Amino acid sequence: MTFDAAAFRDRVTIQIRTSTAGVMGRTVTSDWATSDTRWGIVVPISQTNRAALAQRGHSEVTHKLVVRGELTVALADTRFLVRGLIFRPAEAPDVDGQGRFTSILVAQEAQRSA
Repeated sequence: MTFDAAAFRDRVTIQIRTSTAGVMGRTVTSDWATSDTRWGIVVPISQTNRAALAQRGHSEVTHKLVVRGELTVALADTRFLVRGLIFRPAEAPDVDGQGRFTSILVAQEAQRSA
């Protein structure tokens, strides 16, 4: 996998879910906190590749996110903000052999109307 450094022009904000437990141990509030910001690129998945991913059980995948460096995420408790859009990881990250890039299949969340 080769990338031109100029292609990484999107600021990717990595957020993790934070929770506050109540007196009885139940989650009272849940929010998102920024854990890191990286340069990256978001590429839409073609219809052909979406069909192949759906056969593997990943019908929600809409894009591939590539960021610089190694990245480890907790799938259920991580999301990515790029250009005002929210993406959730759909599959474990794939780090290239030299640790220069991490690719993640993601699903774009529907935008909530104000």
